[in-house]
Amino acid sequence: MLTRPSWQPTAPSHDLGTEVIINHEWGPDAYAGYGDLCVAAFISEGSKSGPVTVGHYVHPGPRRKFLESFGQHVADSPDRSVKLYELVSPDESGGRLTAWNRALGLNSTPIRPAYAPSSERLTSWATGIADSFRKKFCSHFVLLCPQVAGAARVAREWPAHHWNDLPDQLQRYQIGAATLIHHRDERYERTGKVVHSVDWDHFAALMRQADLIIALESGAGMFAGTIGCKTLSLMGGGRPSIFEHLPEVTVMQATHQQISCVRCGHSDKLGYRRICDFGCQAMSLLTAEAVARRAAELLGIAIAAGKGNQTT
Repeated sequence: MLTRPSWQPTAPSHDLGTEVIINHEWGPDAYAGYGDLCVAAFISEGSKSGPVTVGHYVHPGPRRKFLESFGQHVADSPDRSVKLYELVSPDESGGRLTAWNRALGLNSTPIRPAYAPSSERLTSWATGIADSFRKKFCSHFVLLCPQVAGAARVAREWPAHHWNDLPDQLQRYQIGAATLIHHRDERYERTGKVVHSVDWDHFAALMRQADLIIALESGAGMFAGTIGCKTLSLMGGGRPSIFEHLPEVTVMQATHQQISCVRCGHSDKLGYRRICDFGCQAMSLLTAEAVARRAAELLGIAIAAGKGNQTT
């Protein structure tokens, strides 16, 4: 287990002057996923008015553009940067935002960063898609974001057959759904309209037009909540505290009564096994019928008594 440093978290002793640079590149777990960058952007945004400001270091490319679109400073060099994985224990209790802010020794309050407004062209494109679904289904437009990357990727996925069934279940409540993914994946081609091979600016534009996003413990789920979109996050082994700073995100999981290893944190100490690398049993217990019902509830749609079953 990685150990916490000996210095007091409320009085930065990293001796880096008035700026701390988080290095998202170096090490076996550099917290370099897009969800991680969203969390880190909350910290750096909150530090702008404090005595110690926080910046970032990532290699040139999409992740650098991502942070800059949130208005965050990205350094050109990793010199004198800090590595979060050396400061935070993998078994750190509580939410990631709280743990990172404490580990960096900051007194500042994290603040939601603002993502760049969508261009007129992208807004028109996204509005056209959303309006076409609302006209067809006479109700709400929901975005499905089934892809996840990074550590324990397969264990954080919801089975593809559930994703493919979900649009039909949503239609029972007059909800139209499109699927939004970064790269084409044949597993989701039967979900209806699929928007793929687009960047985060496209994600932002379309998410801003949706009434609800259904995602996972993923970069897309964290991004949706960060830009203020109502989100339903489907989780198995993950801990809901990862979204502690995002009131827009509602977590849906199986219960401990259904399966004891739920919320294992992907830790073998709490029930994660080698078999979980092939899929999460707790995720499999979330049916498309139950997810559609929960989505309808979040959208304020009246549900007839006895219509479907719900997993809490």
